[in-house]
Amino acid sequence: MPRLDAADTDTDANGNGLNAGMELETNADSEADSTTHLDGRRDGRRDGVAEYEKEADSDWEAAYEREVEAAYAPPDTAAQSLAGAGATPFVACTADPRFAFAMYIPAAHSFALGTPRLPLLVAVHGARRDTSAFGALHALCERRGLALLVPRFPAGHHYQALASAHGGVRFDEVLLAMLGQAGRTWRVATARVWLHGFSAGGQFAHRFLYVHARRLRGVAVGAPGGVTRVTGEGWPVGVGDVHRVFGLGEGVDWAAVRRVEVLVVVGERDTETGTIGRDEVAGRTRVERARFLHAALVGRGVGAVLEVVAGVGHDGARCLPAVEAWLAALL
Repeated sequence: MPRLDAADTDTDANGNGLNAGMELETNADSEADSTTHLDGRRDGRRDGVAEYEKEADSDWEAAYEREVEAAYAPPDTAAQSLAGAGATPFVACTADPRFAFAMYIPAAHSFALGTPRLPLLVAVHGARRDTSAFGALHALCERRGLALLVPRFPAGHHYQALASAHGGVRFDEVLLAMLGQAGRTWRVATARVWLHGFSAGGQFAHRFLYVHARRLRGVAVGAPGGVTRVTGEGWPVGVGDVHRVFGLGEGVDWAAVRRVEVLVVVGERDTETGTIGRDEVAGRTRVERARFLHAALVGRGVGAVLEVVAGVGHDGARCLPAVEAWLAALL
């Protein structure tokens, strides 16, 4: 079994160790019994949205949704007992079974063809891979008819950087593949989603915003220990070479980023520095780095909101009510 990092360690400002030990875990560990193929396919099908994101056509979202609708294949009656309302087991990603995700499907959901697709929230864990706090979102899901997707990425492989400048696994593409699979299995809207991540998940979330803004309705960035600057340094320190690392053509689409609702949230007492590496530009603590990220986004014309939660340290569960309130006001 792969080692689980002892600390909620983030990449440092220089991206050190991004290629360290890129051998990924399989599902043959303690989670194996709860990992299920609901659709039974191992066809390696990718999400395919990368092609749409490169198109200038403003109707890319409708084109994507038509493709997902054409491929919609809900589970059979027996499998719907696992995939229906409530929390699902962890589901193997058919594009790459080394990865898995779980869903929460509210009672408002129906598998019937032609029924409305529910909005989807993606919640990304921190480096410890603890997803239990996201259970607090289930009540919001029921009240607002919101589905929840929780990916599980391997420990120690720096998924929070999305990709290394030197190649390797593209964790952003893994999430896109999960979204495609979810859209083919449930009546959930996957062209544009809501995204939240805390700590290492917060790093993933704001970097995903830079690279895939057109896939997002809103993003809540929680207490990132490492911040990618909006300036010309190489990835993941800055966005200067995203055209090369991610194939983005001219780089970050700031017009698309400005259309996304953005919340940056951090605990007032999140001032421990032992696990986040040095960054003299963004600041010493997660509080300083959250303020730096917020200011950088605002400086690019993004209507970002900053929430500093009084009396809270590095605690994703205690920051989650601020995320819920932000989401509830927008849904």
